Amino acid sequence: MSFYDGQAPLHIAAQLVMGGFFLFQGVKNMRRWKVNVGRMAALGIPKPALCLAIGFAIQFPGTFMVLLDWHRPAGVALLMLFTVLATAVFHRFWRMTDPVRAEYHFLLLTYNVFVIGALLLLI
Repeated sequence: MSFYDGQAPLHIAAQLVMGGFFLFQGVKNMRRWKVNVGRMAALGIPKPALCLAIGFAIQFPGTFMVLLDWHRPAGVALLMLFTVLATAVFHRFWRMTDPVRAEYHFLLLTYNVFVIGALLLLI
């Protein structure tokens, strides 16, 4: 059985777009390791470097599972888990006192809900 066997071209394109999105974001965020550890520490996340590493250990396998069409539903589940966890850590708009910043993070939270919806379409 080959990759993408029997899938419509638009479905394959969706997998490649979603996988590419998570790959790009993951590489970008790994390159900003110290910044992201600092952001997590400032948010009160215990052992931020370990938590960030766990996040990448969820994100990258899920990304490649979707991109390579290998156990795609499990890869989608990993990416959904990663998105929920990252959203819970970084976009707690209800804790922000600056209304502009809170609105921005609410927008990012709703954006991530959209990402989860798009991932559901890949199952």
